[in-house]
Amino acid sequence: MSKIVITGGCGFIGSHLALMLAEENDVVVFDKVSLPAKLKGKVRFVKGDIRDFAGLKGAFKGADTVYHLAAQISVPKSFSDPYYDFSVNALGSINVSEACVKADVKTLVVFSSAAVFGDNPNVPLNEDAETVPLSPYGDNKLFAEKYIRYIKKDVTVVRPFNVYGPGQDPSNEYSGVISKFIDMARKGEDLTIFGDGKQTRDFVHVSDVCRAVIKVSSEAGTFNVGTGNAVSINALAETVNRLSGGKSKIVYADERVGDILHSCADVSKLRSVGWVPKVSLEDGLKEMVR
Repeated sequence: MSKIVITGGCGFIGSHLALMLAEENDVVVFDKVSLPAKLKGKVRFVKGDIRDFAGLKGAFKGADTVYHLAAQISVPKSFSDPYYDFSVNALGSINVSEACVKADVKTLVVFSSAAVFGDNPNVPLNEDAETVPLSPYGDNKLFAEKYIRYIKKDVTVVRPFNVYGPGQDPSNEYSGVISKFIDMARKGEDLTIFGDGKQTRDFVHVSDVCRAVIKVSSEAGTFNVGTGNAVSINALAETVNRLSGGKSKIVYADERVGDILHSCADVSKLRSVGWVPKVSLEDGLKEMVR
């Protein structure tokens, strides 16, 4: 049985990944927040902060694989507190990679973000597309990618696009647009779109993301994780409203600083290793609306 450590394993994606990996492995979750109930009894837990190098090194001792998900995930917060974003997403990620080397961890999988591409118009975007981040968040994710490769050349970097699925807390200010729309629709509230709604995203179900990162964990290199399907925010809002009973109005507000117009993954490289997405957006939304 392999020992696997997941930084940020209490978060939305991390907790889903922990449950999937715990079926056949000894999983240790390293996080600064308390272990959620759904993980208790299924994983071991180490409370810590990725900015603490000694804590990381101790947690990684004897580990075969580290999945690094711990992050500051809010684009707006990266503008309001850029140093904090840098300290977590850049310096924290450097700590993780250096601790892996010191603890002789064989495999490191780092979660980056589609935000590194910025507003590159050449969608769908493959792994070699130009990176032009529009926010400190995207800049720091890209910085971490580059620096980690100096420390651990055989690292696997994954760039998830817009991840959604059960377990996202709509009351969390950092939660994704899908969980917020569904929560608003359930309450019969207006669905607020920032901008004109013509902006597009590639929405990928969390279970497909977890299967993808496990699949490529033994493949050094960079992988986009999405579906290859671009969906407008207008279309998303209309679908959520329809599945929820159609009681909400769609309203518009000013676009936000740092928001990207179009984002869609070219997942040819991921498909080449035998992965395909299993959950359609319609089915994924139905699961969450129920």
